[in-house]
Amino acid sequence: MKRNISGIYSITNTVNDKIYIGSAVCCKQRFIGHRHDFNKNKHNDRFQNFVNKYGIETLIFTIIELVNDKNELINREQFWINNHESYNSKKGFNICKIAGSILGVEMPQTHKDACKKRMLDNKYSLGRKWSDREKKEIGERTKKMWEENPDKLKRMSNKISKLKKGVPIWDNKTHPMLGKIHPNRKIVLVYKDNILIDEILGTTEVAKKYNLDHSAISKVCNGISKSTKGLTMKYK
Repeated sequence: MKRNISGIYSITNTVNDKIYIGSAVCCKQRFIGHRHDFNKNKHNDRFQNFVNKYGIETLIFTIIELVNDKNELINREQFWINNHESYNSKKGFNICKIAGSILGVEMPQTHKDACKKRMLDNKYSLGRKWSDREKKEIGERTKKMWEENPDKLKRMSNKISKLKKGVPIWDNKTHPMLGKIHPNRKIVLVYKDNILIDEILGTTEVAKKYNLDHSAISKVCNGISKSTKGLTMKYK
């Protein structure tokens, strides 16, 4: 296979009729990536389980359409996904119904656990200040995301509206922590001129009582800032 072929490819097998559809600027390199994921047990669960059972040698990689315009790759990939219904677990190995998007895909628990483990104690963005350019880009991406997903925006708006009205949204049940003190809440010691003036449970209550910004309190308690509005604080 030539290295620089751009287009839509399929991965079929010799065991059943299930198919995987994908697109790539360099199909050969993408196939190497698939093999690497299978060998490292990192592919999507549906496809990985099949390969673990029957072996990677049962797979057949085929270019089904050449696409020279890179901007058309996703559109053509979507066409072939729809044509084969490869997102259907009975017909294919794609977990995403929409090409290039994981919107609406329920991630397996193993993936969720891996993400949680990777993010524990991650302080990469702690105390980071976003530039005006970054803020603008984030705002534009967020706006575009909501414009492309009006149904999701409507659902989210309804949830926020109910929360403001005090309506429980937890599957028609009250929130499991309603009326209870969250175990992670900490007692905050409040000082003025190095003199202890208050002892309050939770940064939210401190913010309400002293009319402070919640994030500012957290920064002072975590040693990122020295004080806020003349007050110093620390966790007990």
